[in-house]
Amino acid sequence: MLSFVRVLGIGILLGIGVCLGADFEGRVLDASRSPIESARVELQNPSSPGSSRKTITGADGIFRAALEPGEYVIRVSKDGFTQLARKYKIPSDSVGMEEFVLVIAPVVGALTVTEGAQALTGAISSATRTLTLLRDLPQSVSIIGREQIRDQMMMSIADVVRYVPGISAHQGENNRDHSRAGCRSSGRHRPSPTRR
Repeated sequence: MLSFVRVLGIGILLGIGVCLGADFEGRVLDASRSPIESARVELQNPSSPGSSRKTITGADGIFRAALEPGEYVIRVSKDGFTQLARKYKIPSDSVGMEEFVLVIAPVVGALTVTEGAQALTGAISSATRTLTLLRDLPQSVSIIGREQIRDQMMMSIADVVRYVPGISAHQGENNRDHSRAGCRSSGRHRPSPTRR
């Protein structure tokens, strides 16, 4: 009788093993074959909705799940990677380890650049002493506004006039900046001719 109980017990255990199916093992890797930790794995049998299993990979990229035999859709996902979905047939006996290689997701983004109108000047009053539109002035005018001076970190008059056409900056005595309009100087001052 004792041997009958043993045989019956082994039969029940084998029956439970057949019902549970096989242990499915998989490894999630990136393109360089390095393991991906904490990847989400979902194993779903489309013909049996209640048989869905979810698990997470370990530090070695390996996951395990006890599944009933049948056809499954295995979805593997991880932030920064494209999701992988694969159909796989689970046999009733043990299976080897499957590898799932995730590809890095493309970076998609939008960049919007807007520029304010602070650096634009529509009219000036210094050249003609009256408020005049710039387009109505008969000569060229270069305007360097406060915002441009601050944005380009201009610290001296030499910095300000460096990019203005027709003006050059020179160091004077006591290292003070000196600017001349219309000509470049060799450093010698020529007295203006006197009228007789």
